[in-house]
Amino acid sequence: MSETGATRKGRDLIKVWQDAVDRETRARHEGTEALNNERSARKALGDWLMPSDAKPGETFSIWERDRYDNEMMFEVKCNGSGQTPDIKTRARR
Repeated sequence: MSETGATRKGRDLIKVWQDAVDRETRARHEGTEALNNERSARKALGDWLMPSDAKPGETFSIWERDRYDNEMMFEVKCNGSGQTPDIKTRARR
């Protein structure tokens, strides 16, 4: 660096670094938001699939077409009241 301040290369490197920090911050925020959305959607699907009198350990499933028109089994296992359910999928072959 010169006595008069950052050189052009230095300013370019600062900008590249700041852009990278901004991208990382946005990606981390998007990752957190995506995880929260998945958990919320899983809870809503599990609540819909599971009868209100389900007991911990019981499993329930339905066959339905997914967004790609594949026939899929959606299976939910009751983990207990207030717990986020486990949901698994299986494709029909």
